Amino acid sequence: MRDSNITSEGEVHQFLIRYNQMLSNRNRGGSCTNCDCDLVGVGWVEMDDTDQTYGLQNYICCRCMKIYCYLCRAVDMNIGSMLETCDQCERVCCQECTTTLFCDYCDIYHCADCKDVVECSRSDCNYKVCADGMEICDKCKKCWCSDCFTVQSRCPICPERLCSDCSREKGVTPATFCGTCGTDHCDSCCSFRCPRPILNQNKWLKQENDRLKTEIRRLKDENRRLLA
Repeated sequence: MRDSNITSEGEVHQFLIRYNQMLSNRNRGGSCTNCDCDLVGVGWVEMDDTDQTYGLQNYICCRCMKIYCYLCRAVDMNIGSMLETCDQCERVCCQECTTTLFCDYCDIYHCADCKDVVECSRSDCNYKVCADGMEICDKCKKCWCSDCFTVQSRCPICPERLCSDCSREKGVTPATFCGTCGTDHCDSCCSFRCPRPILNQNKWLKQENDRLKTEIRRLKDENRRLLA
């Protein structure tokens, strides 16, 4: 059931009317702090109670209360607009007060207070992800989006979660399907995972042992002949 306070006659709506009027009085003749464009007559609070943005504050950072238009970009172009809304806490903050970035994993914006969003370490990937969609290499501690870390293809048997760079340094080959045991693993795990390499190794060791026994008998016979 819809809250009766969220109507044009409800207490919440009446409060928003008064708050919007207060912002209008305070910011009379207001302009964007960044580009100085005129923002006179704008609606400082979303008043349409049928819209999901109802009650959100417009053009004003909820922390420093500075005014910004939504066309201004942050100095760091990778961040985005100077003023962004966090889809989690729904606060509107400027990028000077807290960084708000779009998470490609969650498909929403997160401010730094809610979740840290970082860029994927893969040079040709533009994804930014929060902890929910992040993979961290156990060795270099770099952050990867889940898609790129999957592409790096690590062995599911090895205890460490390594990115491709660290896998190459350690000599861990990408995981491939093994027809012997029917699972994916790297070459280094094959010796203890698959029965066939173990049997082949045992067979070679037995053959080598037989060869050495034959060589020992020959040497003993040669030694007896020399002593005779």
